[in-house]
Amino acid sequence: MQDISNILDQIRQQYIAEIPSRIEVIESLILQLSNPEKFQSLFEELFRTVHSLKGSAGMHNLHILGTISHYFENQLTPIGTLNSATSTQINNLLQYTDILSQATDLIINDENDFSLVEKNLAKLTSSDNKEIIKILMVETSKTIINIAEQVFADHPVKITLCHNGYDALKILLIEHYDLLITNTEAPILNGIALITALKHAQDRKHMTLSMLLTSKETQSPNKRHSDSDFTVLKNKQFIENFSLNAENAIETINNKTTKNEP
Repeated sequence: MQDISNILDQIRQQYIAEIPSRIEVIESLILQLSNPEKFQSLFEELFRTVHSLKGSAGMHNLHILGTISHYFENQLTPIGTLNSATSTQINNLLQYTDILSQATDLIINDENDFSLVEKNLAKLTSSDNKEIIKILMVETSKTIINIAEQVFADHPVKITLCHNGYDALKILLIEHYDLLITNTEAPILNGIALITALKHAQDRKHMTLSMLLTSKETQSPNKRHSDSDFTVLKNKQFIENFSLNAENAIETINNKTTKNEP
């Protein structure tokens, strides 16, 4: 029985000795996530590595590493839907590797007071746990969809895609979204008709903001109830205009949320 205990202890110590090299691999993968050509394969390898670290940490009763890896996974998951990671996302992920290293140093030195590590983790996760902004996007162009994903990448948003205005309206009448982004040429129910129908159907207090993507100015000089809240012209400055309006929409949504808090 003593021999088995010694063997298990040796396996545990070998595992602990290998953790720093695992963290180095994780850091290397994170730093390469800005490469769109290799992003998917790099992300999948990164997620597997973090997931494996979480599972093996539990097997060796190193629960602090499992907890850190759990929150690490939560931050990785939404990034997997993108084509590349932004510098802000990369820096955020690297903060988790820093905390993993802090915990590992304590474990290697046979210390069990992880209070400072837990404090740093709580501080990091509290800044991450912002309320998710829900966006419904009616768009078929992969280029515009990719632009939207990049523009909103630094914000806590979830983008749901819909391929025609009619289906979007059915969804919006059942479920609340913070922002609707629709193209003027949306199939079945065009963007203007969709926004008009939505604004007439919704309660003003819980109104979904709307952003219209259009190739020409369609709004009247005098603001009407049925007009979109934000209009983005599809011209040479489309990305710049889209980014500016997206930031304004996010700010408006956040201000509205703050006002509605008890």
